[in-house]
Amino acid sequence: MLNVAIHFVIGSVVSLLIFLAFTWLSGVRSFSAPFAVLFIGFTCGLLSHFASPWATPVVLVLYGIASLNEYRNDRI
Repeated sequence: MLNVAIHFVIGSVVSLLIFLAFTWLSGVRSFSAPFAVLFIGFTCGLLSHFASPWATPVVLVLYGIASLNEYRNDRI
């Protein structure tokens, strides 16, 4: 069970950092609390338990790629 908690915290913190980085790059000054951060943390915790601990970096990389794509589309 400790494995789930560790991956939940890692997933939540890193996804929050990704969210804040792209929010800052976009120049947004105010925003509401992102639900995606908790959802990604929960997903990382569950997948680390049921699938593999390597699911956490995969989920975080996919979230980073999706955020980068959204950022690039907003700049066009």
